[in-house]
Amino acid sequence: MNGKVDWMPWSKVIKWDMSTASWDDEAKMSYIWDAYQRKYMVFESERSLQEKIKYVLEKNIGGLAVWRIDHDDYNDTMLSVLTTAKQCLGNYSDDVNYTCN
Repeated sequence: MNGKVDWMPWSKVIKWDMSTASWDDEAKMSYIWDAYQRKYMVFESERSLQEKIKYVLEKNIGGLAVWRIDHDDYNDTMLSVLTTAKQCLGNYSDDVNYTCN
């Protein structure tokens, strides 16, 4: 592997045990450490994506880029997080407030 694995292939071939996933509160990312195979994987999860959306809204950044939505799972889990974010994170204005010095 080249260090990057798309969702669909790894979910079928590598067979990571998602029930063993942990949360890194500093990085705000989900990860799995397989001590037996000595493999480590950091991955986007519903929670990590919600944290990114929350950060964007709190900092009034005005947008969020997604590399490839076609790397989502068959249930469109990440797309669902993106499309329901406003309802989950509270009341935010659609206005972007620019501060220029």
